[in-house]
Amino acid sequence: MLFTFSTINKHTQIRNFSWWFNNLEFAFDAVSLLTLKGCQIITIELHDDGQSIQLPADAFDGHTISSHIKSLENEWIELLNESINMR
Repeated sequence: MLFTFSTINKHTQIRNFSWWFNNLEFAFDAVSLLTLKGCQIITIELHDDGQSIQLPADAFDGHTISSHIKSLENEWIELLNESINMR
């Protein structure tokens, strides 16, 4: 998958990036951590398998995202297991 995004730094310099990732959670964390280096994400788009989606730039605030995604994944697994056990 490809992330294309623009940042602005404290000197008001705008930079454009294109980064390839194999893991969505790692990609979210890597982009989010750029804000700790003084960059603000202006726009970000995810391209994968011929599809594109605009992502909310303000979601990338320097905090890791992967732990939240993992929590949601665990909740879904729990719910699916409950559903299977009810049959």
